[in-house]
Amino acid sequence: MTENAHVRMAFENLNNLGVWVRINPGRQTAVGVDPRLASRTDLPDNPPNTAPADWTARAAYTYPDNTEGTYWAAAIYEMADRARASALLTVNPTITVGSASTTRTVTVTQKGFEPALLSVNSSHRGHDS
Repeated sequence: MTENAHVRMAFENLNNLGVWVRINPGRQTAVGVDPRLASRTDLPDNPPNTAPADWTARAAYTYPDNTEGTYWAAAIYEMADRARASALLTVNPTITVGSASTTRTVTVTQKGFEPALLSVNSSHRGHDS
């Protein structure tokens, strides 16, 4: 089997639940971890919440094996950044209490946001069909 069935299952389930999910960190994050990657053309940049067009074409959505340490570090940085950004998100709804002339503003800080980043290397990448 040339597709990463476990990754597909995790991605589809998380995406169906409305969780922010991305397969591998963004290219920009990986280059931020290791600037030597900037000239590489074989690094994927998968958009969040978007499944690969073809799950069997793993080279299109996986990082090459020789970048393993970098993309794992980039995945951690990206997840931490998403969680931090979510923790800073505040919503200021106006709630009407009693009559339309009596209002009170409530500030709600979102907590517990758990984005999902599926980090996948390209093991058996050369076996894609």
